Amino acid sequence: MRLFYSIIMIAIVFSCQNKTETAKTIEKETTSNEISAKDISELKYTDYVLDAEAKNILMDWQRFQELNLQLGYLKQGDLNFFKNQQEEVKTLFDSLKVNIPEPINVKPIVSRITVLETKSLKLHTNLTLNNIEKTTKLASIKEVLVAHANLILQINKKIEYDANVYERPN
Repeated sequence: MRLFYSIIMIAIVFSCQNKTETAKTIEKETTSNEISAKDISELKYTDYVLDAEAKNILMDWQRFQELNLQLGYLKQGDLNFFKNQQEEVKTLFDSLKVNIPEPINVKPIVSRITVLETKSLKLHTNLTLNNIEKTTKLASIKEVLVAHANLILQINKKIEYDANVYERPN
């Protein structure tokens, strides 16, 4: 009888030890699901900056400046803007599209803004859902940063193209 009780006690001790190890593993996974500035800085993509002429043209475009500010926060690991209400993100992009300065109000730039809006809304959705993996969230962040870089590149190209004088042969 003592042998039987001893075997049961040993089984209980080992099963309790397994549960604590499992709890520690789950705790590590939940803390590693947090996105940090280091995670974002390790993303590989080509980032562009505005040319001097582009900065002069876009200086008074307040919504674009606000977008750049929010994306700067995103690069530093601050995800609050994209975790907030979806209406804030939509409002920013709606007013961004309405107030495009005339020199760059062309279809390629408007389409890049639309792509950036779509990627931002996708990021908002991925950040607000709890069952989305960290790698998926980081992929969404990268998509937003790449879309923003493509918008900057397109603005630079448009301003450079307008600065060049092209003559047609007679």
